[in-house]
Amino acid sequence: MNQTKNTDKNLITHLSTYGLALFLFLTPFEYPLADLVSISPLRIVGLLAMGLAVLDIFAQKTVKIDYRITYVALWLIYGLFTYLWAIDKSRFHSYYSVYLNNALMFLLFSMVSFTKHETNVLKKSMVFGVGALLLYMTFIPNTVIYSSFQHRLTLKAGKDGLDQNYLAALMLVSFGIVFYNLCNTAQKKMHTIISIIFCLAITYYILLTGSRSGLIAVLLIALLSINTSWKTRLSIGIPVLLIVFVVFAFAEQYIPKELLQRFSLKAMTGHEAESGVRLIIWKHALTSLKSLKWIFGGYGAGASQTIIENTLGRDAAIHNHYLAMVVEFGVIGFLLINIPILKMNKLMIKKDKGMFVSFAGILLMTFFLDVVTTKFFWAAMILLSVCCSTENDISVQEIS
Repeated sequence: MNQTKNTDKNLITHLSTYGLALFLFLTPFEYPLADLVSISPLRIVGLLAMGLAVLDIFAQKTVKIDYRITYVALWLIYGLFTYLWAIDKSRFHSYYSVYLNNALMFLLFSMVSFTKHETNVLKKSMVFGVGALLLYMTFIPNTVIYSSFQHRLTLKAGKDGLDQNYLAALMLVSFGIVFYNLCNTAQKKMHTIISIIFCLAITYYILLTGSRSGLIAVLLIALLSINTSWKTRLSIGIPVLLIVFVVFAFAEQYIPKELLQRFSLKAMTGHEAESGVRLIIWKHALTSLKSLKWIFGGYGAGASQTIIENTLGRDAAIHNHYLAMVVEFGVIGFLLINIPILKMNKLMIKKDKGMFVSFAGILLMTFFLDVVTTKFFWAAMILLSVCCSTENDISVQEIS
C-alpha cells in the first residue's frame, strides 16, 4: 500500500507539466529561436502549454483563487483602463498585448495544483535549459559576439543581439536552484562536481556580459544559500568581495580593459559616463511623477519608454521595474503587480527557501531592468507560483 503511494507521488498527473517543462527549457533560447521563423517557436510552445493548463484546470474540477490570481487579474484590468489616459496609444497597444499574453499564462498555471514531483521536474527543466544554453554558447560557433563598445559578451539574436543584462538575468534562477542545493543537500560526488562547474560557468559568462547587477545578484544568492546567520554571511561576504577586487587587479592583463572598467568603483557608483546615464534616466522618470494625478493614474502601458524619449530625445528604457510600473500604472498598478511577488516570496521563505533564494537575484536585478515584457521574468514568476501552489494551504473554490 505504502509502496503504491510512493510510486504515485513520482508520476506526472497534469498534462500541462509537459508543456510548461518544455517552455521553461526553451526560455533561454527565446531570442535565437525567434530568428529561425516568423513566429517564435517559444510562443507556440507557450500557447500549447496554456491549452494543456486549461484542460488540467477543468480535469481537477477545482481552482485556487488567491492573491496571485486576484492581484494580477486586477493589474491587467487596471492596465486596460489606462488606455483612456495613455499618452502614447500606439505604444500602449504593443506593450499591453505583451503584458496580457505573459500575465494570462501566469494566471492559468497559478490555477493548476501541481504535485511536489511535478514541481521538481519543472525546476530541473529550467536548470537543464540554462545548461543547454551554456553548452550552446561554449561549443557552437558564432552563437556569441562581443560588442564594439566595452567588449561585452552578447548572445547572437536579432539585429543587435540579446541585451547583456537580460542574458545574465535569465541564468540567475537556475544558478540559485543549483547553488542552494549544493550548499544544503547531500549529493553524489559526480553531481557535486557538475553543480560546481555549472555555477562557475554561469558566473564566468555573467562576468563576460559586463553585467554588474548580475554579478551582485550572484553574490547575493551565494550569501543567502549559506545556512547561517547574517553576521556570518557578512563576515564571509565582505572578504569575498575584497578578494574579487584583488582577483580583478590580477586579471587585468587577461580581461579586455573596456570590460574591466565597468567594474571599477567609479562605474559602480555612476560616475563613469556610460553608467551615469541610468541615473539621469531615473532622475527624469522621477521628475515626471511630480503631479499627484499621475502618481495615482500613471501615463499608460508602455509610457515609460515615451517619457524618457521625450526628455532625453532618444528611445530608452527606464531600467527599473518598480519605477517603470509607477510611471505607467501609478501607485495602484505598482501595488497590484508587486504585492503578489512579495507575498509569494514571503511564503517561500518558510516553505521552500531554495526557491526564494533563487528568485532573490531576479528581485535585485528588477531595480536595474524593465522586466514585465520579458519571458524569462514571467517564466521565473510561473515557477515561483507553481511552488506556492504545491506548498500553501489557500482556499479552493469549485468550478461551476
